[in-house]
Amino acid sequence: AYSALPSNDVGASNALRGQIMKSADTRGIQGIRVMPIPGRHHVQNSYFSLLWDALERAGVRMIDVRTTAALTLRYDLMHLHFPEHLVTERRFHSALVLGPLFLVYVLAAKITGIKLVWTVHEVTPTRRQSLARPYLWCLRRLTNAFIFMNRTTEDEFLKQYPVVRKTVVWRILHSSYPVAKISTECRQAIRASLSKDANRLLFGFLG
Repeated sequence: AYSALPSNDVGASNALRGQIMKSADTRGIQGIRVMPIPGRHHVQNSYFSLLWDALERAGVRMIDVRTTAALTLRYDLMHLHFPEHLVTERRFHSALVLGPLFLVYVLAAKITGIKLVWTVHEVTPTRRQSLARPYLWCLRRLTNAFIFMNRTTEDEFLKQYPVVRKTVVWRILHSSYPVAKISTECRQAIRASLSKDANRLLFGFLG
């Protein structure tokens, strides 16, 4: 997974790419210790549990953020999803404290040689921009590699933050995100068509 990500045409530095994957080159994928944030369990998205299990089956050593190994920085790579939520989805006073504390933690990890990879989901958070802007400005400069799930997000991110072009950038293809919102009328019609049979239970709809 982490040792075989394709680089795109953004001008990624092969030297930096080599530094990030040094562990994979010398010890193989089974030697890499990855601490993902969020961890295995996420209240709103079961994807993280599935990803964790898949990477463990591939031989990656997954480090939980609540363990001593995470606290003492005994891992090789930190992989971030939704880092902006630390300051946009919490109460203001908590965000005011947790944002700088997390940046200090990331800086300490960087000093010890840990590489930071950030999968970008939201290009520009709309909430608490007074906190989010300086927080994400610092985080972008601490990141070794960015991962994008589609070209639209990548192009918008690089347009707003061109300095990122100097950083290793990878793309893992994904459907368009966010997807177009289905209309209420269409949703109701589909629910009705799927729920007519008394022996059928509709428990979810994806589309």
